[in-house]
Amino acid sequence: MQKRYLTRSIIILALLVIGGSHTLAAEGDWLVRGRLLVVDPNASSSGTLNTLDVDSNFTVEVDVSYFFTDRIAIEAIAATTSHTVTLRDVDSGEVMDLGSASLLPPTVLLQYHFVPDGSIRPYIGAGINYTIFYEQSGMLADLDGLDGSFGLAAQLGVDFMLSDTLSFNVDLKYIDMSTTVSSNGTKLADLTIDPLVLGFGVGWRF
Repeated sequence: MQKRYLTRSIIILALLVIGGSHTLAAEGDWLVRGRLLVVDPNASSSGTLNTLDVDSNFTVEVDVSYFFTDRIAIEAIAATTSHTVTLRDVDSGEVMDLGSASLLPPTVLLQYHFVPDGSIRPYIGAGINYTIFYEQSGMLADLDGLDGSFGLAAQLGVDFMLSDTLSFNVDLKYIDMSTTVSSNGTKLADLTIDPLVLGFGVGWRF
């Protein structure tokens, strides 16, 4: 009898660990995360300056999610980062530093969470962003200013539950981002940035 009870207890414990022993994400829940981000642009340009490039950088992000149901949530993210823009000479291959610009892309994503009661909770998301460019330096400061842009955003992520309220998060986003480079009213280039954004962080649900 004791052996049967012990075996049953071990099975139940294993199921709880594997299947998720944490509280179900529920309608009305809020989730706040802080993430460390790696922002890796996939830059290209067209026009007079058709060899522009944008470097990668690190930053931090704060995001807030609200759950309409246990599976459907909306997430708003805020982060800013600075990037150096370079121009490559086609003939010599020499790369010229044009300066840097900061960008702020507020983004809103609608998410679907696949396993709201599991210890591992993957999700996908899609939404929109509006990118604001500011604090241009170097040669970029002499331009007319980089135009803001609307774009789409897509997301894959997973929360690893550490407790009923605390989680470790890994998140990958693609953000559709572009701008126009102009000087004295003359357009010099259409610059596409389109970064992949990889994030690691912690979340607190309440």
